[in-house]
Amino acid sequence: MSKIYIAITIIFTSFLLTGCSSKKPIATKPNPYPKNPNYAIIKPKPEFKPSKKNLAKMVKKLEGKPYVWAEEGPECFDCSGYTYYMFGKMGIEIPRVARAQIKSGLPVNVNELKYGDLIFFDTTKNKSGKITHVGMYLKDGWFTHASTTKHEVRKDNLYTNAYYKDRYRGARRYLGVTQEQIYLAQRQKPIAKQPTTRIAKARPTTTPKVAKAPVSQTSKVAKAPVSQTNKQGYYVQLGSFSKQPHSTLLNKIKQQGYGYTLMPTPNTQASKLLIGPFANRNDANNTLASVKKNIIKDAFVTKISS
Repeated sequence: MSKIYIAITIIFTSFLLTGCSSKKPIATKPNPYPKNPNYAIIKPKPEFKPSKKNLAKMVKKLEGKPYVWAEEGPECFDCSGYTYYMFGKMGIEIPRVARAQIKSGLPVNVNELKYGDLIFFDTTKNKSGKITHVGMYLKDGWFTHASTTKHEVRKDNLYTNAYYKDRYRGARRYLGVTQEQIYLAQRQKPIAKQPTTRIAKARPTTTPKVAKAPVSQTSKVAKAPVSQTNKQGYYVQLGSFSKQPHSTLLNKIKQQGYGYTLMPTPNTQASKLLIGPFANRNDANNTLASVKKNIIKDAFVTKISS
């Protein structure tokens, strides 16, 4: 009897050990920064029509996916791989990396962000001016991104998160824009870095009267400079440019009856394209409404102190 009991015990123990050894190891998140990244770009196969609805479905499905450097899905992503994948699934080809994504698309003012707009950040330690991170705007300040610190696809808020608010550098629109619009935006070559003060909402216009800035007396379109003794005041800024703004934009300004000046930005090769100066912010805001309607929606009011 004891021999039978011992035999049964041995068989049962062997069964338990075999069963345990056949279990699969618990899955762990991949290394976000692998020693040998996969730099081969996998182009996503288009499956959906470009729409906010289809973007929303992908955002919901991909939330929580792990962050892995140099990956563009479908199971793990880096920040630009995440945006590249979602737009590629809708048949919209965008550049693969963040620093190239901001150079294409249609420039968008932070106060006019819509669902699907790409927003860009400088996440370098010393804010070197490089574009190093990208996310996709949702609504009410919320955006989705493959986080380089939390190592997963998640949501954060541009307006309430001090880190991202301080490091915001611009936005581009790819959804619902024509190739002609993107082409003109590329020809104008705006500077990638945007003033962080543009996060603040613009003050509403207090009067419907439009106060136009005086037209330059010179007939030469390329220049309508403000005199050096009258640089201070409020201006409407139409953008910052590393080269001469496109003639289409300059002619549009002239056709609306405005003069303009290209004011160099200290310690950079960029110049601000300005209309003004105005004696007070109200006059500048009145002109801003007309400029945004008839010339460029990305314009904003700025104050020059010296």
